[in-house]
Amino acid sequence: MAEAPQRDRGGIVLGLSALVWALVLVVAFVLATSGVSEIVATAVTVVTAITSVLALVPQYFPPKPEQRPNPGLLRAAIWAMLFVELACTVFLGALLWKRHHDATKPLDVTGVVITTQDAAGVRPGSAMTIRVSVSDYRRLLTLRLDADDSDPGRGSCRSFTSLAPLTVLGGGAARPAALRPGGVVTVPVYRQVGSVTLKVGVVNDQGDRNCMVRISIREAHLTNG
Repeated sequence: MAEAPQRDRGGIVLGLSALVWALVLVVAFVLATSGVSEIVATAVTVVTAITSVLALVPQYFPPKPEQRPNPGLLRAAIWAMLFVELACTVFLGALLWKRHHDATKPLDVTGVVITTQDAAGVRPGSAMTIRVSVSDYRRLLTLRLDADDSDPGRGSCRSFTSLAPLTVLGGGAARPAALRPGGVVTVPVYRQVGSVTLKVGVVNDQGDRNCMVRISIREAHLTNG
């Protein structure tokens, strides 16, 4: 009678490693992904885990000693499973990187800015209101504010105008507290708010209270800095 092949202890270790890796991947995909990617990747890792078990069982409980599988074939099968799991791990890493990138990249919110000011513009000593919707949280709101002469025919008011932003709702103190037209103001955004509201006052350096300007927001971004 031919001598039965001995148990391939190295192959068993590889098989157990493949099984543990598959179980970790299943948990990771369930917790970190959703939709089709979760279903496909979880199915692949479950099949890999089942295949690992089926490959290991004959090593421990062969129907007959002489029917124990060839160690070389067993190792080849397990290595194939490990490469499949490696591919799943790379796929999971790419998904998590994309999620992190999407959650941290700056958002252009210029299109959702709502301004409230008189049709004729804002008189020095008065203020207008800016409201910016916040759908995805970022730590900071940046606004590039500008001012145009309400009545260019009476001379330039923009050159002598300063803007004074003040946060009203949804964020911390606006910085800087005063800026020239074309400057950028930054506001820390509170968590779990739906919008940030500011008032922007107009100051005329020459004290001319009739030198009105129209304030505009050239660009607005939510960013993490």
